[in-house]
Amino acid sequence: MANLETTGVAVPSVDWRSILAGTVAASALSLVLVGFGSALGLSLTSARTYAGLPASGIAIFSALWLAMVYVVTFAVGGYVTGRLRVPISPSSKEREFRDGAHGFLVWGLGTLVGTYMIASTLSGVASKSADVATRVVESAASVSSGAVVHGPVREIVSYNVDKMMRSGTTAGPTTAPRPALNARDIDEVTQIIGASLANGSMSAPDKEYLARFVAERTGIPPADAARRIDDGYAVVVAKKNEIEAKARDAAETTRKAGIMAAFLAAALALCGLAAAAWAAGCGGRDRDEGRDLVVFGQKRFW
Repeated sequence: MANLETTGVAVPSVDWRSILAGTVAASALSLVLVGFGSALGLSLTSARTYAGLPASGIAIFSALWLAMVYVVTFAVGGYVTGRLRVPISPSSKEREFRDGAHGFLVWGLGTLVGTYMIASTLSGVASKSADVATRVVESAASVSSGAVVHGPVREIVSYNVDKMMRSGTTAGPTTAPRPALNARDIDEVTQIIGASLANGSMSAPDKEYLARFVAERTGIPPADAARRIDDGYAVVVAKKNEIEAKARDAAETTRKAGIMAAFLAAALALCGLAAAAWAAGCGGRDRDEGRDLVVFGQKRFW
């Protein structure tokens, strides 16, 4: 075994040169493997229908590949650091601890360097959750404000207003002419229904006014017009509640996915730490024993 004591050279307890070397090795290898994984991911997709992996399969493959890259690259970085570190203690236990600690510092430095990318990813997930929640709030606000409703609810209201205003009879030579519908009439009916949605129910004066309005412009009896109003308003309320429930479910699903992603990211980070420290210890033992690095059956480096 080689003499592990340093003679005449002041060596610091923390060998930052070896830590930086290991971090550079891990970072460069991760870039290469991530690029390779991107190429593999593209090869698994297809523009043709029912060809290639489904979106869920691509997502699982990507997650597994990134996890493998994270652990393997930190292991490589830790090994390089352990192998390059200058030992300063004759105690094997102390050297083992110091090698592992240097692997830990490789992981720490690499994590700090990658903080911006990790923060960008997490902010993207948070921003999606906030976006879904904001849409729910804006949808509720647009309805509760009494203004004209927007989005999918607006489409449902417009369709049912159109059904309410459909003529019940065919005009003939002796049929009294009815006022022609215009955009203002449609907007007025839509405004009344939107205000009723905001209030939670349609008031009797509004219902009476709409029944008379629909009867005058469609030629159907007032009783039939009132039934149209009731049926159409009930459909709008049901569809509105359904849309809001789906939006809330989507927001909750996104929130749970964000929590799961955060826990998995923390677990993966701990795996990377363990890999870096363990590999640094392996590199230190190979250094102390003068063991060659064998890769693909050949002594390397390189």
